[in-house]
Amino acid sequence: MSIWLEHDVSLEKVRQKIIYCYESKAPSPNGFTFTFNKKAWHLIKNEILNMVNKIFRLGKLLKGVNISYLA
Repeated sequence: MSIWLEHDVSLEKVRQKIIYCYESKAPSPNGFTFTFNKKAWHLIKNEILNMVNKIFRLGKLLKGVNISYLA
């Protein structure tokens, strides 16, 4: 079971999660909503997949992924 937990996430699994996210959700730190992610999927899919797998391999969020803004 531990081997299954350590494998990379598939592109299809990441795509499914993005498709089911609410499109008008608050923008991420880069200013883009999930509407952008869905429409530009064919252009950004490999970068997103690499980022997700790197987060799982390192066991921590990459710098800038968990940024919050205080008002």
